[in-house]
Amino acid sequence: RFIYSRKKEILSSPKFKYNHIYCLQPRYAVTLHIFRRVLPFAILNLKTSSVFHKNLKSKATEISNYLTSYFSLQPIPVLTKEEATSIPDLKSHLIVLTGKESTFCLLKNTYHNSAVIGSLGTSGIVLAPDLKQGKLFLENQAPLKQSCTNISSVIIPKLKRRSKPYYDTSDNLIYTLNQILSKYNPTIIYDISNHFKKSDVKKSGYRIIQHQDKGLLSGICADPIHGYPGDYTL
Repeated sequence: RFIYSRKKEILSSPKFKYNHIYCLQPRYAVTLHIFRRVLPFAILNLKTSSVFHKNLKSKATEISNYLTSYFSLQPIPVLTKEEATSIPDLKSHLIVLTGKESTFCLLKNTYHNSAVIGSLGTSGIVLAPDLKQGKLFLENQAPLKQSCTNISSVIIPKLKRRSKPYYDTSDNLIYTLNQILSKYNPTIIYDISNHFKKSDVKKSGYRIIQHQDKGLLSGICADPIHGYPGDYTL
């Protein structure tokens, strides 16, 4: 509904100049990544192709065909990474990567005309008032076998320290917030210490879910069984 309601506004924007979108996907959570990375462009009636590992092409094609039929969309071709090496380098092309920073750098060095954007987060972090509550939060999470939302560290804000107020329990060192974000580039920040103000959340550019947020499990593709919150902003 959100995409449909802003369709005309998005497509008429002078900043949006692309007529073919290539979505390079990871090797896990095929359906979820088609929902999050591919369908939004297809709903805008933009020519959209998804790129998966060759072992996932059959599964991704089956899922894409079902979803395009269900939503009455144009077909979404599924390419293998080998087939995707022939993507033309045109200004009208947008390449969207969900994957590693090394792959992103390779794409940027290869495509000088096409726009390349990347979702490169590798894990989540949790801001907790103390280590005990941080560990309790981790115990209540069910880590997925492979997911960029699995938590890699508990961070404890030290409010009395002004220069470096964040204690990282993974290495027992103190950091600034920017150093923490640079170190982890987190896909998501769980703030169970209620450390951030709402204004801080908007400024950070990162996905921050605060403990009292009622919409924790209401995002697209949310998983209420294992606690995955889906696409956090919808």
